[in-house]
Amino acid sequence: MAHSLVLIDMTTRSRVLYIAGQLGGGGLERQLGYLLKAMDRDRLRPKVAVWNYNEHDVNVKRIKALGAELIPVPRSGSRLARLLWLRRTAAELAPEVVHSYSFFTNVAAQFAGVGATTMGSVRADFVRDRVSTGAILGRTCARWPRSQVCNSLAAVTAISRSRSFFRPHQVFLVRNALDLAQFPVREIPRTGPPLILGIGSLVRFKRWDRLIQLGLALSNLKIRVRIRIAGEGPERPGLQSLIMRLHLQDIVDLAGYQDGIPEMLAAASLVVHTSESEGYPNVIMEAMACGRPVVATNSGDSSDLIEQGLTGYVVAIGDDDALTQRVAELVTNPSLVREMGTAARQRAELMFRPERLVHETLDAYRSLGWKG
Repeated sequence: MAHSLVLIDMTTRSRVLYIAGQLGGGGLERQLGYLLKAMDRDRLRPKVAVWNYNEHDVNVKRIKALGAELIPVPRSGSRLARLLWLRRTAAELAPEVVHSYSFFTNVAAQFAGVGATTMGSVRADFVRDRVSTGAILGRTCARWPRSQVCNSLAAVTAISRSRSFFRPHQVFLVRNALDLAQFPVREIPRTGPPLILGIGSLVRFKRWDRLIQLGLALSNLKIRVRIRIAGEGPERPGLQSLIMRLHLQDIVDLAGYQDGIPEMLAAASLVVHTSESEGYPNVIMEAMACGRPVVATNSGDSSDLIEQGLTGYVVAIGDDDALTQRVAELVTNPSLVREMGTAARQRAELMFRPERLVHETLDAYRSLGWKG
């Protein structure tokens, strides 16, 4: 195993070691970046071990720019060999806290964090995370570490209702945050057909097919809109085929992965989020911060984020008629869109500040006995 090729600065001991699955463009990676940026890095000396390191991932450069050292876990060798390497590395760094920021690296944090305060994470839907991670790994990551941070009330509730042996013993609710300076409010476009924006990976549970079908429903109502879906993933071929079958090529655009989300939101009138499984959706937070109303399905904590009828609408999963009705109500009433957008930004300023993310995260560590 070529662990000798991985150079780590052992002269600066880490008080907090984070373990991330990867540093791509997903929500948990952005949240880790917000946490690192807002914390006192000189005092806490954070380092980040990355299980599946790729130097081209979009958040690698961002986290390096914060001065938080990245530790690539060598990708050669068996899983056990990689775990042993991580354990030896953690022993040399001697962190006071080892915190897994990805669900599937929870057991790695438990294994590596001997003598440290260990913390796991549930970053989305607890049941789906456990199942999708695999029969054995999913169960072990659901149980170890025994204390875990959830970013949504939906996950906390699911864990409290679980009677499985494979569940955390103690959970802490630490909701997502947002760097509001990165999401400025810009005037909603007043010319051309309203642009409806969807943001997220093209995976099955996001149910982008419902957003595409919405395009057909609005067209049948003689309501002119454009729909753009920003994201990439395995469902792209099927979604593109659906667009072709419904003859919506002039209405629906699969834009691929986009790094400039604030710019995309600036061009949009509203955001529609059709997922059937969520935690605390970053996309809803980002839309609100940019002053855009959101119509979303009632998955995860969407109902906690959106004030019904004030900053957007929440509809039942699978209720396509309600989805169409609410979106039609907005795209035909520009003044209502602007009014809800203003209220959404005000709510974002109250709820999403990164200082709260740092405070609640460190409080969770202290609840486990950390003296920092």
